[in-house]
Amino acid sequence: MAAFCAVVGCKIDETGLPKPTDNTAIVGTWFLKEEIVGGIIQGFVSTPDTLKGFTTSDYYKFNANNQAYVSTSGSLKPDTVNYSLSLTPTSQTLVVGGHTSTGFISYTVNKLSKDSLILFNTVTATSQGVTITTNTTSFYAHQ
Repeated sequence: MAAFCAVVGCKIDETGLPKPTDNTAIVGTWFLKEEIVGGIIQGFVSTPDTLKGFTTSDYYKFNANNQAYVSTSGSLKPDTVNYSLSLTPTSQTLVVGGHTSTGFISYTVNKLSKDSLILFNTVTATSQGVTITTNTTSFYAHQ
């Protein structure tokens, strides 16, 4: 197949991948400082928890080529992923994902300045008839 693609010129289907954007505002390393996690379970609102104690191993490093490194304290090495940043007057979105058209996380950008990044994410899942919605606000500092 590789030889065929080299001769004929196969192209990877990139329809689901994040599109390159003007991302100069987010380029750099952003360290996770705090998360506020709350949710709704079957219509009942849970009390949000504030999570702290993150380390220098918990970060995003966004590059100008729309690739990023994602690192967490529990990982042996950072993962390389694609990302897309869309900042319009009506919507501010950051999409971070893997190497295929699945496995992406979409964030609402609540704040992006030279030293502060605040991201909001909602995930809803249903298991055995129970619906759980988790809302996470993540606070990052630029270095």
